[in-house]
Amino acid sequence: MNYILFNYGETPDHIKYTLNTIKSVDQNSDIYFLSNRKNNFKNLNNLSFSDFPSLNEKRDFLIDYYKDTPYSKDKYPLFFTSVLRIYALYEISNKLKIESFIHFDNDVLIYKSFDELNKNDLFIKDRINITKTNFNDLIFGYSYFPTNILTKKLINEFDIILENIDFYTNHYGKGSPLHEMRMLNIVKESNEDIFNILPSLPYSSDKNIIFDPASYGQFFNGMHHRRGNYIFKRRWVNTKDIVGREIKSKRITPKFLNSSPVVEYKNKNVSLSNLHIHSKNLNKFLPSNYSEYC
Repeated sequence: MNYILFNYGETPDHIKYTLNTIKSVDQNSDIYFLSNRKNNFKNLNNLSFSDFPSLNEKRDFLIDYYKDTPYSKDKYPLFFTSVLRIYALYEISNKLKIESFIHFDNDVLIYKSFDELNKNDLFIKDRINITKTNFNDLIFGYSYFPTNILTKKLINEFDIILENIDFYTNHYGKGSPLHEMRMLNIVKESNEDIFNILPSLPYSSDKNIIFDPASYGQFFNGMHHRRGNYIFKRRWVNTKDIVGREIKSKRITPKFLNSSPVVEYKNKNVSLSNLHIHSKNLNKFLPSNYSEYC
């Protein structure tokens, strides 16, 4: 399977764990990593931002949109880069003729190969399969794009939002700038046939694998600014999130079993396909078959 990742700015140290985990878990993978910095990772395709000049206009528009806000390029660059990567996914897949691919944030670890997930009928073939963190936001904890037609449709919808950004900012953000998670959900509200929400809770009897939007990784090790501690049983739970509320209620219990994350529900352990490690301490949760490939 193809994996497309994107980074703008300094390449974070922790991304090597994401890249190596993909290669360790999904040995049939081809990774495409686009950055505006020079990288020389082995055994993957290092792509240069300069080879995709059409992204420059979107970058400049987004930098201008977020300037003079708490989310400006200099204060919090994640906001503009997260939206920019939506366009990068299309440009990469279109230029390199990549029909289907997996994408997630740069602080995600996987524990299941695409083939294993696919044979469990977790994906819908004519939808963008993606995780949902709360009732207002979709998130790239894990996503699978089965066809580039959907990728093109997604950026067309983002173009509509950006061309009418003042309306959407006032209507959906109460005047505050929108982040890409909210924009994704805006697209979902007007296009119910474009997304399939991947299961993140173990309540469906026919699913033995679920996905982490963000809350399971936060439970194990907190956020980058609010740390939990797995060893000493101090947890960080975001009760604004769908999964976080269920953890807080103690209806489910995330834990590790044989070096793999699972969620216990009614004395049954359901496997987690991935963990979204916001604390950036990815090295603490590597899969048992982890090796250095990149």
